[in-house]
Amino acid sequence: MTTTFQENVPKMSNNKLCEIVVANRYLGTMRDEAIMCMEELAKRRANGDIFDYENHIDQLIKTLPKIHLDMAKIMKIPGIL
Repeated sequence: MTTTFQENVPKMSNNKLCEIVVANRYLGTMRDEAIMCMEELAKRRANGDIFDYENHIDQLIKTLPKIHLDMAKIMKIPGIL
């Protein structure tokens, strides 16, 4: 996690924040970044934004093909296989 990412989160569009959350749920990557994005989306909602990010995230996930990633095999990490 970089400071640059954290500083840029408030500047990102709702859609971009959702895409990062989807990347986390789909690939299991960028966990900390996805949490920051969800916190920003919740903060925006608390401040009156009416964007339905939960539904948008669900819809984005539904457009993706089903996959099963075994990251240990992909990365060939010794001792994990």
